[in-house]
Amino acid sequence: MLIAWARGKKGRDRQGYEDEIVSSVFGPLRYLNAEQNRKVVESILIQAWPELKSNFSDTKKIETCDIEFWPNIAKEGRVEPDILILITHQDKSKTRLLIEAKWNSKQNENQLHDQWVEANNQVNKTNVLHIF
Repeated sequence: MLIAWARGKKGRDRQGYEDEIVSSVFGPLRYLNAEQNRKVVESILIQAWPELKSNFSDTKKIETCDIEFWPNIAKEGRVEPDILILITHQDKSKTRLLIEAKWNSKQNENQLHDQWVEANNQVNKTNVLHIF
């Protein structure tokens, strides 16, 4: 919740507590050691995409996970997934995991599409995954 407060998200929407919940659930990931963080992110990926389990071979194994809350990923305007996790694999390839959470709030028109397009338009060549 402190991350939401620090980013000016607290009380922004009097109807819901989506941002506070996102930061309360995912915020501790920023403070885990690298191995714990890797295990949590790997578990999230395998839960969403079971076929990825076999992809975590020696070279595709996750090396680091950098977590960012509400980043603006748009080249112009604002496109903010709730969370962006930049995963670096041991072979130095990268994966961007976008997470968009909803809690008593509705999805904005084209929100997921815009996030997907902007994440795929980034300069660095990365694999993009998206969880809603």
